[in-house]
Amino acid sequence: MRTLEQPGRGGLDPRECSELDTDGNILVLLRYFNEITKIDRTDGSIIWRMGGVQNEFTFVDDPGFFLQHDIRRMPNGNITLFDNSKPGAHPGRGVEYAIDETAMTATPVWSGNYMKGAYSRAMGSMQRLENGNSLIGWGALTPDNAMFTVHDPDGERIARLTFLDTSVTYRAYYFDELPFSIERPLITCSAVGDAFELTATATGNTYIWSNGASGPSITVGALDTVYVEVPVGSGGFLRSAPFTPDVDCLGTSIGEVDARSFTIHPNPASALLYLQLNEVVGAVKVEILDALGKVVSSSTTISDRTTISVGALLPGVYLVRVAGKVQRFVKIEGS
Repeated sequence: MRTLEQPGRGGLDPRECSELDTDGNILVLLRYFNEITKIDRTDGSIIWRMGGVQNEFTFVDDPGFFLQHDIRRMPNGNITLFDNSKPGAHPGRGVEYAIDETAMTATPVWSGNYMKGAYSRAMGSMQRLENGNSLIGWGALTPDNAMFTVHDPDGERIARLTFLDTSVTYRAYYFDELPFSIERPLITCSAVGDAFELTATATGNTYIWSNGASGPSITVGALDTVYVEVPVGSGGFLRSAPFTPDVDCLGTSIGEVDARSFTIHPNPASALLYLQLNEVVGAVKVEILDALGKVVSSSTTISDRTTISVGALLPGVYLVRVAGKVQRFVKIEGS
């Protein structure tokens, strides 16, 4: 097979890729030539060149592509690719061309870009989804850092994934189901005075918390938001979901709110809060907590009906905690 070379480069660059065409020949994407080359698979001869200085096609109402990636032949005979573009040229984009290999024309029938002036320095991909939408992986996008976007059949962007750091994506692909499962670390919570002890459920001997702590357990305040990372595989880490005690420990995640467990009324309340316990087994502890998780009232009852005085509380949102179950109520002005 004939070797295609560039000055100062030996053969095909690893970042270039190829696609087996429907007629059995090969479409080779030559990034630094700004070219797609169709090669006869039997003898290695060049059938045609598209793009670049030796372009044999007429681009119909289109500027062509630059530093492209991820060519694919579609079932309808068209081709798709990720057009990285370059500074000062048209925006980087995912694009679909209708190709006439007899008339030697390339006509764009679909494209989706990120924004005016944006281009990708490297990498990138485009995938046509079964529902007609298109998934574009933006590689090393400039001037933003989007991982991928999803565009509808009209090219309008309908979804986007970005990160706060400078991550890039080599390729982005959609899968209906993953062939593997990810067991991310979970965080459990328990109150320790006015603070909260968080424990990572993952097994192992390395724990990296977002506040700089290490070890399986840490103590934080009610409004602190943290996450934990644990090692997996060869050098990788898995990160838990962010955890805030005020939301994830004191709220409904401490136990599913179950109307069969207890009810409160009125809500909002001004002076008195009436508690109905639907199940009483011995003495039951009843606590009122403020929005910071501090216990402001605590009592024990053996009755299924209890009246709680809330007149002295400042207006705001509070929690009633009974046997691990939590419900919220609003304290309003009044006596």
